[in-house]
Amino acid sequence: MIAPADVQKALESAGLVSGLPVAEVRARLRTRVRLADSRPGILAFYLNEMESGRLYQASGHSSTAHYAEEILGLEPRRTRELIAVGRRLLELPAIDAAFCTQAIVWSKVLLLAAIATPAHEEAWLELAKARSCRELEREVKL
Repeated sequence: MIAPADVQKALESAGLVSGLPVAEVRARLRTRVRLADSRPGILAFYLNEMESGRLYQASGHSSTAHYAEEILGLEPRRTRELIAVGRRLLELPAIDAAFCTQAIVWSKVLLLAAIATPAHEEAWLELAKARSCRELEREVKL
């Protein structure tokens, strides 16, 4: 059994502190959400790099999906989705930049990557910035 003092020490070493004022809890939540939201974009970029350069072969894997499942614990479907979005973001630099600067969130990137074209990228991006995810999803369906 782990001692309560050891649990507290482990939490603190991870930057997790209880008893903080409400403003600090809110600030930490916003920071954690932004950090968590950036992870899929990073995965999409590097999985696309691995796929396009066939880098999975260097580690003896038969595909990027195989590598991601075995090494990263990602399901093949999720890996294919991330590769596709990573590839689309190369064609949609304004959307990619908006995501990197936190002007839009990952869920909006997924919606835009499915429908935006380079010719209409700016219009979709402006719509994404002005609408909630739910509203943007309705616009995309229309």
